[in-house]
Amino acid sequence: METNQSNPISYERHGNLIYCYLEQSGGKRKLIGVINESTGHLQKNIATTAHFQKI
Repeated sequence: METNQSNPISYERHGNLIYCYLEQSGGKRKLIGVINESTGHLQKNIATTAHFQKI
């Protein structure tokens, strides 16, 4: 399995929450999800305007 090193993933911890980011060019970061360690839940962020077309 190959990994794309041009857009690495980073994270920040705030208590029991772990914020996962995709590092983008120009020093920008995009939030891609939040993991709640106390409940074991993952909240995934999807920009519907970027990924879905109107029918």
